[in-house]
Amino acid sequence: MQDLATEGAKDYGKEFFKNSLGKVLRLPEKDVQKEAYGKALKEFLEIFQQQLEMADIDDDQLQIYKQPLKIFIKDETVKPILGDGFDINCQRIDTFTLAESWKRLNLPQLPSEFNWEKVGKFYLRKSRGIIESSEKLKAIFLDQIKIQDSENIQEKVGIKTDYDLDRYAEGLKSEYGYLKLECLDTTTYEQIKLWRMFVPQNVKRCKQFIPQLYEFPKEVFQELLDRGEITQAELELQLLEEKRREYLNAQLYPVFDIVNRIEHPKIVFLGDPGAGKSSLLQYLALNWAEKEPSDRASFPIPLLIELRIYARDKDENKCDNFLEFFSSR
Repeated sequence: MQDLATEGAKDYGKEFFKNSLGKVLRLPEKDVQKEAYGKALKEFLEIFQQQLEMADIDDDQLQIYKQPLKIFIKDETVKPILGDGFDINCQRIDTFTLAESWKRLNLPQLPSEFNWEKVGKFYLRKSRGIIESSEKLKAIFLDQIKIQDSENIQEKVGIKTDYDLDRYAEGLKSEYGYLKLECLDTTTYEQIKLWRMFVPQNVKRCKQFIPQLYEFPKEVFQELLDRGEITQAELELQLLEEKRREYLNAQLYPVFDIVNRIEHPKIVFLGDPGAGKSSLLQYLALNWAEKEPSDRASFPIPLLIELRIYARDKDENKCDNFLEFFSSR
């Protein structure tokens, strides 16, 4: 069976993955697909051989099934079923159709002890192992899980799942592509694109010291103390001054260096009014929207929500919850 697996792996065809990887937006490279196909074929043939051996088929008799198996694994009906092992939604392999295909092809009768159900069960387990051992396949598999989880959540709250990403990208460019200068008379001037004016900021880490915290009114301080979110020691002037000096002397980082670091999956940007927080988020969203449609799928989707608009729509009964608000944008 080892020779047959090696020979069969050379005849890789797209139909093997058409019901599984064919559903994903970002297909793995061709060599990754070929490698997965070769490993899957090898595992299937080994499991098939084990079932024959359990029926007391000796080595000479095994040779009888070599040519029939070669015909079987090339069949257009069989290939997609074996490829189903790489489908996130596959709970069991369609062994009934595999058994019927064996008969349809008029291949030699299998021993009565041969168990197609066990073949399917063990093969599905081996397919999952192939995915786990491949970083690229595993990443795609996890992406499928995330997409499915997102769709399940949206369906529960009554949100449509066929979201048009191209339309969303165009909406971002239309809404945030130009500077908002409502306070100026722009009737005699052309609109100014955010891309032309935006200057990336430099930022400091402020996890240990947040300057705005010490600008709160006394009653807010008291509420924070009562809730245990700050301690009395943090309000002492000497400690406050030390922290302020440490913050002022802290290293500056280009904001995109922070945004693009994998070790920062969650970031909050703080700053005074006019510091460019909104422009930064709009710029990041536009950066995604300006990418080629075929490239967008491999990047996180920016969900840019202006809370003041959400609060307004909720007060006006235009939406009942956050997901419904976003779906209507």
